[in-house]
Order: sequence, then C-alpha cells, then structure tokens
Amino acid sequence: MIKGKKVLGIIPARGGSVRVPKKNLMKIGNKTLLEHAIMHAKNSKYIDNIICSTDSNEIKDLAIKNGCSAPFLRPKFLSTSKATTQKLLEYMCKKIDYHHYIILIQPTSPLRTSKDIDDALLLCEKNDAYSVVSVTETRHITNLMYTFDKNKKFKPTKINQLNKKVYVLNGAVYILRFNNLLNKLPLINSNTIPFKMPFERSIDIDTKLDLEVAKIIYKKKLNGNRFYTN
Repeated sequence: MIKGKKVLGIIPARGGSVRVPKKNLMKIGNKTLLEHAIMHAKNSKYIDNIICSTDSNEIKDLAIKNGCSAPFLRPKFLSTSKATTQKLLEYMCKKIDYHHYIILIQPTSPLRTSKDIDDALLLCEKNDAYSVVSVTETRHITNLMYTFDKNKKFKPTKINQLNKKVYVLNGAVYILRFNNLLNKLPLINSNTIPFKMPFERSIDIDTKLDLEVAKIIYKKKLNGNRFYTN
C-alpha cells in the first residue's frame, strides 16, 4: 500500500512460448523466471497482493508454492501468442477486487529489482502520472541503418535525432491504474512518465540468446561484479 492506496502485482505467465518452449520455467541461477518475478513482487515495500495469470497448471502450482495467488486459469482466447497484454489486464480487472494501482511484472525481465518496482511506483504517485513504464537507452540508432525495398535492395534510413538519446520500452515494470484498465484506456498515453533503467537490468528474454546473456549478467552480479556501466 502506498499512501492508503492498494497495490496489486500481476505476473503474466503463459505456459507456451514460440521461440523458447516453457520460457517462464527456464532458470537463471537456482530460480525460474517465474520465481524471480514472484520474489521481486514479494520484496516490494508497497505491493499488497500478487496474482499470477496463466493458462498452465504447472505454472499455477509453482506460483502457489512460492506464495503467489493463482485463483483461476486464463481462458484460451487470452492464451495465444496474439493475445495482447491490454486485453489480459482488462479481463483481470473485471475478475479481481479493486486496487488503485496495478503493477505488471513480467517474468521475462529477471534482472529487474524490487527497488526498480518501488521507485517506479513512487514516481507515478509523486507526479500523479497516468502511468509509468520502464525504459532503457538504445544504442542501435546509428547513421548506418537500412531498410529493404520490395526488390530486397538496401535503402538508407535517415534518423533525424542522432544527437539525442533514444529510449525503448524494456518490459520490466508497468505502473498502471485500475480504473484506466477497467475503462479500456490504453496502457500508455502522452501523460505516461518513463522510468529509466540501465542496460544490465533491462534484458527482456525473448530468445535463447537473451536467456544466456541474462545468465552471464546474473552470475556477475552474484559475484559482486558490475557487467555494464551506464
């Protein structure tokens, strides 16, 4: 709870995955991605309740074993690779008790910390923001970027803001308002505030390579070594 406002952490964890089978059950260190997400939520100073949204009995059982609620299985229409986070959260808000804040905590960001969650929530509360989303600076914007035309030939792409820092969503933390989701408003609008995170906590696991990189960074962290300096 923050200033008398109830806070719910929602951990979305489908059983299937296109690129990495059973991705949410893959391990970094001695914990699965799901267990890392639950740990981050449980160690938050402000989260009152945690729910895991899944279509998998295996994931449901593991969530409950780790002290996370999983009161119902996700319906099939919200369990495909095409199902959006927006639709899932709208569905969840119709089935759960009211909480002022909803924090989306995706298992695919295992290097995020509980402090990241809390600092993002404090930022939202302090600024009375519509929402807060975590971002990281991208280092892939260069003057050597290309697209391909219909004949598969190189086509130079002009970037008009090469001298400015450019950020991308990293998927680690979303601070959202229950009423906005209940009213089917978008997760992000012009009044959304960014919460900046460094590269070493911003790995979003989508491929096996992402998983291996995350394992390396996690091991460095356990050994007290900083893998990357922002």
